[in-house]
Amino acid sequence: MPQISDVEKNAVDDAGKLAKVADGIAYPVGDEYSDEFVVTDIFGPRESMDIQNQKTNPFHTGIDIAAPEGTRINSIGDGIVSEVGNCNDLGNYVVVTHPNGTSTRYAHCSEITTSVGSIVSAGQQIGCIGSTGLSTGSHLHLSYDGDGDGLYTSCEADNPNYLLSR
Repeated sequence: MPQISDVEKNAVDDAGKLAKVADGIAYPVGDEYSDEFVVTDIFGPRESMDIQNQKTNPFHTGIDIAAPEGTRINSIGDGIVSEVGNCNDLGNYVVVTHPNGTSTRYAHCSEITTSVGSIVSAGQQIGCIGSTGLSTGSHLHLSYDGDGDGLYTSCEADNPNYLLSR
């Protein structure tokens, strides 16, 4: 899995440590009271990489949080599971739509433990860390749709860092 540079690490630190915060936001990975995550890629422009003989998008539409395969993935907020699927780049993924119309997408799951229409609470398990799709190792790719349009493309994705800052 590619490592981030000191400059990128500082950008993540400046955006805030991944941690439980007020306003009902829960840890996305592991024990809901753990804040020991390894961020391996941040939101924004990056160099395209060759993974499984395919070029990656030069704009990273979320953040990657490394964890051992099988580690629980938690919904960061209350909501309804609006989509469960599989695609070439994301592998197995879950989308949770939150009461304010925003949504979060959790990708590269080894297992999905919820289904479309399920009501979930902040901190509730929705899947397990994996390395499905275009992936170089087990991790969660967390994306955020802040305007509720359902688009996570490079020109439409929103930065999830602030959701997880102290």
